[in-house]
Amino acid sequence: MGPGLSSTATNAPLVPAIPLAIVGAGCGLVISANQTLTLVGITREMAGVAAGVYETGVRVGTALGTAIAGALFFGTLTSTHGDYLRRSGPSR
Repeated sequence: MGPGLSSTATNAPLVPAIPLAIVGAGCGLVISANQTLTLVGITREMAGVAAGVYETGVRVGTALGTAIAGALFFGTLTSTHGDYLRRSGPSR
């Protein structure tokens, strides 16, 4: 845990909230620039097709990322028997 954060039940919801806020801000800064750079060289005739292919790639990537993150999270949750703040080591 970082400084100021202990594994108490009262602040446990804040532990995942901080990294999620950082990731959300990063996504907001990257997504529009990424779309612009990806579609900058496309002609008007192909703009609809290119946008569709781009958006399909984004959706597939999001689905795969969510599935992998969920599998890792629930695998860890299962291996710690619901105590996701416990570090690996001897049982208490």
